[in-house]
Amino acid sequence: MRNERLYIGLSILLIFGLIAYVYFRSQEGPKKYTWLKTYRDGEVQPYDFGKFKKLISHDVKQFKILDKEIKYSLDDHKQDGRGTFLFIGEEFYITPSELESLLGFVKRGNKAIIISESLPDLLLSVLSSRYSKFSLERFDAPSVIIQSTNDSSELKHYNFSFRGFKNQNEVINWNCLRDSNQTNLDVNAYSYLTESTINGYFNQVLFKRGDGKIALNTTPVLFTNYALFSDTGFQYIDEMLSDLKSDYIYYDIYSRTYKPESSSMQKNSDSPLSYILKQKSFRAAWYLFIVMVILFLLFKAKRIQKIIPVIEQKRNTTVGVVETLSGLFYNRADHRQMAITKMQLFLFFIRHKLSVPTNELNSRTIKLISAKTNVSEGLLEEIFDYYKNRIETTDHLPAESLMKFYNLINQFYKTYNKK
Repeated sequence: MRNERLYIGLSILLIFGLIAYVYFRSQEGPKKYTWLKTYRDGEVQPYDFGKFKKLISHDVKQFKILDKEIKYSLDDHKQDGRGTFLFIGEEFYITPSELESLLGFVKRGNKAIIISESLPDLLLSVLSSRYSKFSLERFDAPSVIIQSTNDSSELKHYNFSFRGFKNQNEVINWNCLRDSNQTNLDVNAYSYLTESTINGYFNQVLFKRGDGKIALNTTPVLFTNYALFSDTGFQYIDEMLSDLKSDYIYYDIYSRTYKPESSSMQKNSDSPLSYILKQKSFRAAWYLFIVMVILFLLFKAKRIQKIIPVIEQKRNTTVGVVETLSGLFYNRADHRQMAITKMQLFLFFIRHKLSVPTNELNSRTIKLISAKTNVSEGLLEEIFDYYKNRIETTDHLPAESLMKFYNLINQFYKTYNKK
């Protein structure tokens, strides 16, 4: 009982502590910035694409946002050689029919730029050849060194650190493209051209298809508002989009949403648990949770046996009933009724204790009772005869006759209990 009160008290204190914590935290005012990969088109959050979108849409003949299926817009494009399809987001969801339209759009002399951490298997398979086979790989680091492969580039060593909460650098996953054959042929040879690397791994690769080109970039975080805050970040974006065909730009936001028919993704991002373990506060909370679960299993989850109630031994209440009835009839001086009640209880005992029927009291019944109780047949005959001839035949029974009948039955019980 004391333990239960202790647990209840601790629970109440914990609840009030959490309420107080939430209250005082709320008094600090709303946080203006969310230091997570939000990857939306706003201009406020550090890792949104609002400033990048504003940059590329400036001084463009037509900037069209694709918020519906991209197939029809790309198929209807007539100004070949002057259009650019641009996608930027965490995951690029595209169906086979949309991919076919995209490749047709590129082959007609246009360009496609896809900036995403996850790329469809089908797209990578189409862009691979017998000389090269592309796949996504991942490594974890708080910062990377970006290098442009253009010999004339001034961007040789661009160091980018991912800033998280509390103004600290956080370890995140960085995706890169890997060629199983490690070739790097000129783009005109129908293979690919590496345009930039992060920590020595490909992060932007240019492919030639027909009269057009497809650029894949696996680091959208380098195109966010936070990256554009520095001159080096602006210079990197300017170089990666140097040959952007800016007459007609199709800005795809529809492919950020999952589609049931979309091609399977090659995603090498964090699992929920690995992300938790990378964050210092989450990691501490996770380990604390595990410790609490273990303590619960050790001390509280074991089977708690219910208190076994004390069951009193069954008492023979027959004597009590007789005493009660006897007292009632004695006060009324009804000796005959007392004798009848005594006989009824005697017959009840014979039926239920000895399993002898009493509907017919004859010599056969007396012999059976005598055999089961070791009481003489003479005493049994005397009890039944006395009751039949002395008690049943009179309306008024003196006290002496009641006493004699009581002594006969009492003698029967004493003899039975001795066996």
